[in-house]
Amino acid sequence: MKSYSFISALLLILLSSCIHADSNEKNDESNLLFRKSVQLLNTYIDSIENCTDSLTLQNLRRNFDNKITSLNFEFPPDTDLDMSEEENDSLIVLYKKMKSSILHRDSVIMRKIPLDSLSSNLVKDTLNDTK
Repeated sequence: MKSYSFISALLLILLSSCIHADSNEKNDESNLLFRKSVQLLNTYIDSIENCTDSLTLQNLRRNFDNKITSLNFEFPPDTDLDMSEEENDSLIVLYKKMKSSILHRDSVIMRKIPLDSLSSNLVKDTLNDTK
């Protein structure tokens, strides 16, 4: 009877260590995803804040969407669900900062462009050509 309890205890220890190893692996992957996401966000926030024209801004936004999607596909499904609450909060703060940078940069760029100066002349020329 003692040998069965010893074997049972040994099995429980082995199982708990396997579960713990699996948990560590998930934490390692979610931590790596977090760190890569932070790095990508910081890089794009910096680029957006230094952007000088609307086409570049639009391309940065599109490229970021593609890269963050690709990054998420590098990891097993639901890896992001294993991130800690602090990591999630940090990502939310960075996404908000990125959104704010985009809105600010867009407004700065729009103030530099003369409103409809080219388009109004183009419309007049087009209308004159059709007469």
